[in-house]
Parts: sequence; structure tokens; C-alpha cells
Amino acid sequence: MNVLLQIKLDIGFDIIIIETVGLGQNETEIDNVSDMVMYIVPPGSGDALQGGKKGIMEIADIIAVSKCDGRLEPSAKKVKLALEDGVKYQQQRYTGWVPPVILSSSALNMGMNEIFGHIKSFQRRMIRSIVNKRIKQNMDNFWSYVTNVLLDRLQNDDTVYSKNIKESKNKLLKVPNYLPYEAAAEILDKVFDEG
Repeated sequence: MNVLLQIKLDIGFDIIIIETVGLGQNETEIDNVSDMVMYIVPPGSGDALQGGKKGIMEIADIIAVSKCDGRLEPSAKKVKLALEDGVKYQQQRYTGWVPPVILSSSALNMGMNEIFGHIKSFQRRMIRSIVNKRIKQNMDNFWSYVTNVLLDRLQNDDTVYSKNIKESKNKLLKVPNYLPYEAAAEILDKVFDEG
């Protein structure tokens, strides 16, 4: 499970916490809407290694190993050491910030103050990086929205473009040597010539 921390400087909230459902192919996309990412790793689950493979380690700003209590404590400590080793060898996202790896236990209320201390430190030390990241996020989200609206209009608007797209799709199905980029180029030429 990952928890993403959105540090809001402009809408009246100090911290907004977004919990995701866990690791998946597109898990790193959540970095596009957050200021900071905290990766929470339960001991003994193999997530430490999976996270590195999926890219979550590369976007983590803080890593917390959870459930460091009872019979899971030795395993949590091993996972912490492995993650610290991994962090040492990966390229850092921000100059001046190395993601800390923290042992935590909600049952023992252990590591919580340390986690929030690192959150405040990140917010204070990385403010310029946060602002630059937001500018990039805004541009990415702008282009994503424009792309989605244009695609929706081209696919669903009952206009000449829609008819041209249907013709190109039928041609793709029937003509073996007709390539997808050729069909796309024909449609785009018509859109921009007639638009």
C-alpha cells in the first residue's frame, strides 16, 4: 500500500493524505497529482522488491516499513536494511533529499513523529521543487485534458471527422498494407485542413 501526501500551500489545508490501492502498473501516475509520495511497505510481503521493479521506489520521497512489532519486528528490520541499500544506489529525484526509510508501528505508535518530522522537513527544504513540480503537473494535466476532449470529439461527434474515422478504421481492417499511422495522418490532415 502507498500513501501519497499532498502538501497544499494554497487552499487552506496543511496536508491532504491520499491512500492508493497498492502497487500496480500505473501506480506511479499518482505522482502527477501529489507533492510528495510516501511508500508504505509491510514486512514479509515481498513488496520491497516489487516496488523497485514497478518504479514506486523511484518516486518515493519517504519510505515507511509498517508493522514493526511483535513477531514481524525482525522481518521489518530486514526489509528496512534492504530498502536503505536500494535507496543508496538509485538516482535521487531531488538534489538535497535522500528518501528516509523509517520503521513504524501503529500498534506501538512508533515512527509517527519521525514520519511527520520528515514530511515537514521535505515541505520546508523542497519548496522550490514542489512549486516546479506543480507547474509541470499543471501542464501535463492541461495536455491530458485537451487530448481526451479532442479524442472524444473525434470518436463520438457525428460530423465529417467521425465519418472519416470510420472510413479509415474500415480501410485498416480490409487493406493489409495500410498502416495505422497512415490512417491517423489522413484523419489529422482532414481535421486541420477543414478545421
